[in-house]
Amino acid sequence: MLIILLVLVLAWLVWIVLKPAWLPKPPENRVTTAIADGTSTTVSTAKTFGKTAAAKTGNWLSRAKSPFQKHYESGKQLKAWAAEAELAKKTAQDKTLPEESVGLTTWLAGLSDEQAAHFANELAAFCRSQNLALAWLFDAKTSDEIKDILESVVILYSLAIWKGRKAQPIAAFHAWQTAPKKEENRIFARKLYIKIVEAGMANSPAEMFLASEKEREAHILKAIQDAANQNRAAVLALAAEAYATGETAHHEKKTAVKKTRKPTDSPKQTPSVQAAEVTV
Repeated sequence: MLIILLVLVLAWLVWIVLKPAWLPKPPENRVTTAIADGTSTTVSTAKTFGKTAAAKTGNWLSRAKSPFQKHYESGKQLKAWAAEAELAKKTAQDKTLPEESVGLTTWLAGLSDEQAAHFANELAAFCRSQNLALAWLFDAKTSDEIKDILESVVILYSLAIWKGRKAQPIAAFHAWQTAPKKEENRIFARKLYIKIVEAGMANSPAEMFLASEKEREAHILKAIQDAANQNRAAVLALAAEAYATGETAHHEKKTAVKKTRKPTDSPKQTPSVQAAEVTV
């Protein structure tokens, strides 16, 4: 009996030490497993979010840098142009400024009160951007030093705006030549074509009424180009008329929209409380 007991004890000890590989492994701790799985998932999610955030940030930065990059390149080009243009010589040789000043004065005198107000507002905004005030120009208390500087700024900036607006028809014609298929340029070309036909510089064949849109556009393109090759100055003068027609129509449309808008309700006024008559 004692021998059997010793054999059983030895067998139990061998079982504990050797642990045969063919036996099934005991289940792992569920809590530990869940924590490990959760940690792995969290790390994976964090990595994915980090990559997505980095990609979005990179895209945003590229979009944010794009306009600045354009201005940066424009700044470099402007510096190169100023160095090559010899501005001192050009401004010294430019003898048109006195005549242009007279033209500016005439143009300002012809503006309506509303147009003059818009122009003054635009000019005042530029002065504010330079830490100046347009009102100083009309203030008798302004020192002569500031007034002289302000007069130069106002005159030069006003000339720039005036000349820029005078150049709008030529700019529109140039834009049409650059991109004739663009919708706004096609509209301008149609108006110019009508002016050219009315001036007798081009013909409008009867078959064009039955032609396709593509054929009409091709005919208009060729008619304007032929007229410009014959007399470019006359075509540019007609371009100014066509541009002015478009500007007038645009202004009338804006005015009509303003008129059709319902007036904003005036703030409600609190009714006045009248004292009640007390009869005795």
